[in-house]
Amino acid sequence: MTWSDGYLEVTKHLKFNESYVVETETSATMDGNPLRSSLAWTGGFGDATAYRAALQTNVFTSAAGKLNTLAAKKPR
Repeated sequence: MTWSDGYLEVTKHLKFNESYVVETETSATMDGNPLRSSLAWTGGFGDATAYRAALQTNVFTSAAGKLNTLAAKKPR
């Protein structure tokens, strides 16, 4: 999936297999210059019964084979 307004361009690749794991790749550029990017599926994704789901969100990143977990910041 790719989106652009002529200045900012964002690309997201999703790879599904037979498990529940989804491999993702994201990229973003501004005027052709690379930007740091990540993908977020906010709390409540798929569970309408979750209490205050957006406040229960964690961020998972993987680099060099290591999984990192961060608590998402409270919305302002």
